[in-house]
Amino acid sequence: MSQLNQTIRVWSIIFLIGILCLLSGGGVVQAQSPKPGAVTINYLEANIDDYGQPAVSAYVSVVSDTGQPLTDLQQSNFEVMEDGVEMLVDSVSIASDPISVILVMDTSGSMAAVEASGQMALESAKQAAVSFISNLAPGDQVAVYSFNDEVVRQQDLSPDHNAAINAINFLNYKDFGGTCLYDAAVEAVKKSAETLQGRRAILVLTDGVDEASQSDGPCSVSTLDDVIDKATQDTIKAPIFTIGFGKVDEPALQRIARRTGGRSLIADNASELSGLFNTIAAQLKNQYLVTYQTQAVSGEHTVVVKAQLGNGYESDERRVFIPPSLAPEPVSPTPAPPQVSASIVAANKDQPLPGELEIVVNILPPEQVTEAALYVDDGLEQKLLEPPFDRFILNLDELTPGQHILRLEVLDSAGQTTVARRDLDIAAQPTFTPQPAPIPDPAPASNEIDPRLLIAGVAAGIIVLIIIVAAVILYFWRKPNPVDPSSGGGEIKTDDHFITQDSVNQFVTFDSGDEADDQYKTRDGILTPLPQAWLEVIRGVNVEAGERFEIKKRNVTIGRSEGGAVNDLDLPETAVSRNHAEIRFREDSFSILDRNSRYHTFVNGQQVSTEVWEPIRHGDKIKFGTRTVMEFKAPSTATDNSDVQQTVVSGEQDFSPSATSDAPVVQPEE
Repeated sequence: MSQLNQTIRVWSIIFLIGILCLLSGGGVVQAQSPKPGAVTINYLEANIDDYGQPAVSAYVSVVSDTGQPLTDLQQSNFEVMEDGVEMLVDSVSIASDPISVILVMDTSGSMAAVEASGQMALESAKQAAVSFISNLAPGDQVAVYSFNDEVVRQQDLSPDHNAAINAINFLNYKDFGGTCLYDAAVEAVKKSAETLQGRRAILVLTDGVDEASQSDGPCSVSTLDDVIDKATQDTIKAPIFTIGFGKVDEPALQRIARRTGGRSLIADNASELSGLFNTIAAQLKNQYLVTYQTQAVSGEHTVVVKAQLGNGYESDERRVFIPPSLAPEPVSPTPAPPQVSASIVAANKDQPLPGELEIVVNILPPEQVTEAALYVDDGLEQKLLEPPFDRFILNLDELTPGQHILRLEVLDSAGQTTVARRDLDIAAQPTFTPQPAPIPDPAPASNEIDPRLLIAGVAAGIIVLIIIVAAVILYFWRKPNPVDPSSGGGEIKTDDHFITQDSVNQFVTFDSGDEADDQYKTRDGILTPLPQAWLEVIRGVNVEAGERFEIKKRNVTIGRSEGGAVNDLDLPETAVSRNHAEIRFREDSFSILDRNSRYHTFVNGQQVSTEVWEPIRHGDKIKFGTRTVMEFKAPSTATDNSDVQQTVVSGEQDFSPSATSDAPVVQPEE
């Protein structure tokens, strides 16, 4: 009866907690705050003004988080930086000058597919393209190209919109035709180069990847890099907008658009193409024209345009070629310092440590450099403020597999910025942990919440909370009290993960294990006492040098405790696997085993086996992941190891903090 009364009291407490959650949580749910929009420099050009000085014009698109153009920005909302120096903005207005558009249409055999609506995919694409042309202004020029196994110009650049519409309507697919996507894009870029100045745009529509119809391999002679190189030449600078549906190479289309100043849109099926074409038409129609005067010398320069959206700024960067000034240049009494040159030479894997990437750069002359910064996909990764400015170290675990863009910016003593770029391919790392299926992007959040969904969500949350609280209370209430071996009983405490913190000695202790005693007995049947042993931090992530983790179990699991994984020793480094390694004590010695971790475990520089337990001794240096190094201490088991030489791996011998303090490595922020 006593146990029944206790159970009733427990569930009464749980019920009261649920009522309190219902009363306090009813009005907490709020709509997500909108995400900031995006700024894209679609096109940059520099011309000589009436005074013989170069003036720069930037055609800029500013869209909201839903992709719709923002048209109410003023001049005060914009900032312009040229080579890192803020420029005075002369004017900001909605661009009204004519635009030259080149439409590139896929007519391969796959465009004959019939959609669920009963309409052929090519017919849906043609209707979307005709609608786009109808939205252009009277002075805008249009050219039409089609591609399958070959690239055909159907209509040259002309302000005759009816001729372009007729060319679109007469398009037909080719049976078993290939998809020479990159050749078609290169031809469109060449046509765009015939427009000497003013706004321009290339729209490429496809339902597949670049591949031949009758054989394996690509259809085009040109490559993806050829398209980007052609579209970003000094004298061309053509933004490419990509529209895809079906089995397209989405990362490739996004890369073309991002590198050239365009935009990439993907449809689930051909019936959605009209909406995507109309989105691009609205963006082009509402471009901002931002102008400023420049005093820069002739050559390529970096321009950054920032737009204030809400409480912050969004920005984009492009290169512009500035022609020589026609005005007489003032005579300088002193010679100008030599111009700094910069290049990204190589990217070396596993240097200087496994799991890291060494980016080698060449900057000349080095004495003119005041700082150097490395960007990955337009995000600042590292900045060096002191020499030597010759290398950067990246953590491979923080780079997703695929293609990335490295950008090196060098600031010299004259205040000039030199920029170098290079593409970087990161291969997928082998892993022994099954990866979860990708979660589709959620639909854009709405500011309006259905009251029924709100009530259902609160109710579901309360039910889950009640279940969790009940499980926790019942667990601790019903759990039997362990018997300490010192009291004379034969049981060992069963709480594997009970952890205490000693703030004076900085010890973290693990309680004894729950395995049967006879598993730890020697051949003579004697239970060997567990000697005092601990791991002392030399260096690591979110752990302090000198911090000690005492080993008080005969089996200790080591790893990153997240995603459902629970370890006796939690190492919060991203390069440490969730189930990384294990240390055990048997008979009279300690040993270690790697649990198929991604970046392995090393003892004195030697990689630990994943199949055979390897002994560890007092004073051994153990590395988990890429940056966490600990020293194993077991004084009572110490022996003379003077004849054991430490193996040097990847140039690393001394694991002390002082041994790495002189290296010009800027660790990525965790």
